[in-house]
Amino acid sequence: MAFSIKNISLRFNLALLFFLQLISIYQLYRILQINTPVYTNYLREKNKEPTSCDDFIYGCCEIYTGCHFDNNSSIQVNTDYIDWNVIVQKSKNDADCPRVKDIITGYNVYQLEDLSVNDILKEVSSCSVDSYPINDCCSYDYNCDLRYYYDYKKYALQNDFSTIEYEEWFNTSYGLATLYTKPNSMYWDMGTCPSFQEVIHVYEDYIEEGRFDHFIYFNYSCLIFNCLFSLIIIISICKVYCCIKNDRDDSEHTALKSSA
Repeated sequence: MAFSIKNISLRFNLALLFFLQLISIYQLYRILQINTPVYTNYLREKNKEPTSCDDFIYGCCEIYTGCHFDNNSSIQVNTDYIDWNVIVQKSKNDADCPRVKDIITGYNVYQLEDLSVNDILKEVSSCSVDSYPINDCCSYDYNCDLRYYYDYKKYALQNDFSTIEYEEWFNTSYGLATLYTKPNSMYWDMGTCPSFQEVIHVYEDYIEEGRFDHFIYFNYSCLIFNCLFSLIIIISICKVYCCIKNDRDDSEHTALKSSA
């Protein structure tokens, strides 16, 4: 019975070791793929180097930075795009694409990485309006981005209103996001507050850096864990094998002794 249990233990450890090696190979593959562009699986033509948003199945992530209504109450929108090397749409109207409010939040976290999220919120809530907002805060209207994405792109809610009714309703809605800047540490191309295009570039750096750090730490941690666990399994296999061999030798010795 003991011999059978030891054989089962040996086979289980061998199977576990094989499984861990497969995981380690996958982790190595993932580490080697770190420079693979994030958009690779979403290209219309897999081997083509993208030159425009039309090269992607679902296009680029869009940000709507300005809305106005023409004389016919039809909405006109200014559109910016997130760099496809950072993120692209993975499905139609992909919810993973950031909205203006997400970009402002990412900017604040990235620029104030030495502070906790709660401390950042306190800093933002303490913002005051003065003649030198670079030393304090800037506000950005995210209403256009929010309303156009949900009302036009995702749910087509504007069809529930006439164009005039929707314009009137749109003009009564509002939303402001606060961008906090470190005192005396930011220099912008235009005026005191950064243009939103500059804010987008900072956000893209934040996403890329975070993705790289998470990717590296996670895969290397898994690989190290697998190596250590594999070493323990190998030692266990050796011990079980030695026990089985000793039992076999003892059985043969006993058999020879009995026959003598």
